[in-house]
Amino acid sequence: MSELIVRTRDNKPNIIGITEVKPKANRYKPSTAEYSIPEVGNYKMFEKNIKSDEGRGLLMYVDSNLEATEITMKTEFQENIFIKVKLNQNDKLLVGLIYRTPSNSSKEYNDKLVNLMSEATDMGYSHILIMGDFNYPEINWETWNTKGDRPNST
Repeated sequence: MSELIVRTRDNKPNIIGITEVKPKANRYKPSTAEYSIPEVGNYKMFEKNIKSDEGRGLLMYVDSNLEATEITMKTEFQENIFIKVKLNQNDKLLVGLIYRTPSNSSKEYNDKLVNLMSEATDMGYSHILIMGDFNYPEINWETWNTKGDRPNST
């Protein structure tokens, strides 16, 4: 957490996304308050799977000066957070944070991820930012393919 605080003080980002917040050996269950970063300014925190035994946990911090609201996606995918940020009267930013576990490479799981991304791009936002840990090696962003032995790869 100390490195996050230093980098946030130095760079002053408007949005921070963190995947795999909880350790793999999930015996210790930190409280939500332990993930706050008041030392670096005012950030609104959005979280997923922090308090539960499910998943590895996601955190998204958004500068409190931005008008940000969490939205629920229709596509069921275990670890994702999506927020909308009002930029001005006509422009809205959709920000997504996604963690795709490497331990599940089934076609059904990968199809859910593709459906989630499609849903995000079809929502009519003027700007979209999707970030996270997709655990796909050597992504080709032009063709949306990867090299390797995983489903949907080339």
